[in-house]
Amino acid sequence: MIAEGTIDWGGRHPQGQVHGKPLHAVTSDIHDWIRQVRGGIMAGAFAVERMLSAAIIHYFLGGRMRDLKVQEAFDEGILQRLTFERRISLALIVAAKFLDPADYKNLDGKLTALRTLRNAMAHNPFWFHSEFDDQGTLINIVPVIKRGKAVVPLTTPFIEEQNEEIKRTIDLAQRLVTAVVASIQGEFVAKLIPGDNAA
Repeated sequence: MIAEGTIDWGGRHPQGQVHGKPLHAVTSDIHDWIRQVRGGIMAGAFAVERMLSAAIIHYFLGGRMRDLKVQEAFDEGILQRLTFERRISLALIVAAKFLDPADYKNLDGKLTALRTLRNAMAHNPFWFHSEFDDQGTLINIVPVIKRGKAVVPLTTPFIEEQNEEIKRTIDLAQRLVTAVVASIQGEFVAKLIPGDNAA
């Protein structure tokens, strides 16, 4: 097991500084940054999870959503017991009925990627990969983490890209919730207003 924040020296020895700063100061800054990155990704995943839950509960309860006891029983008896992965599976069953095939495929791919990233950030330690110049002088250390089977460098461009993907996933999940709620409201209104059977 890799210890959190371990430095992979690649068989070489450190030279004391990185980018003109003491090594311990650089690693401390990166530790703080990683905590922020993890928090942001987990918050994004939680936002998506809340929307998936809303789509599920509206779809399965329909008009019974207005009964708080029914809503609480469904939440307590079913939703709270679902892992993120199972919640995704259930939400995709709902999405197949409300999203067009392109949006459904897009949501499926984005949720799979988010689940993998969330699990990596929640459960996998990160470590530092050291980079040396031709003279063996330490020139950089890069935080890396295992995501699925791949080892991924946690660089600013990578994190910015993931944040954009999470935003797009939130947008798709919101579109699903909106479609489900609109359908439920449409059914409710249809029951209130008698159809015009006059020929």
